[in-house]
Amino acid sequence: MKITHNNFIPGFTNLIDEVFGSETMDTVKRNLMSQVPLANINESDVSHTIELAVPGLKKEDIKIELKENRLTISADVKKEANKENSKNVRKEFSYHSFKRSFNLPKLVDIEKIEAKNENGLLTVIIPKKEAEIKKNKLITIE
Repeated sequence: MKITHNNFIPGFTNLIDEVFGSETMDTVKRNLMSQVPLANINESDVSHTIELAVPGLKKEDIKIELKENRLTISADVKKEANKENSKNVRKEFSYHSFKRSFNLPKLVDIEKIEAKNENGLLTVIIPKKEAEIKKNKLITIE
């Protein structure tokens, strides 16, 4: 049985998939994306910035490690036990362990890398070395 979800309320589609057991490709993609945080990578004249969506994670849950120009961001989140005398009827809040690695350019200043975690967004700022920063210069013609 194949069900088209176009006419249903967005939050209702998961319930239909559970009841009827039909894993649509959209559901599979949604589940895979929830396993590994999505990232935005930006470059400016002076730095590279990596942003990861990590809602619900505290800075203590996240580990950032640099080894041979490879930046690895990981989290190992322990699942909480259910409260006594309570039973989950439906549980969608779930935090998983993950590991993401990024190859950094050679000319970055690893001593000045900064990270912050605010409102579920982990931001890692990777400054470029002076030699890499492109400076504008006006060339005079003789």
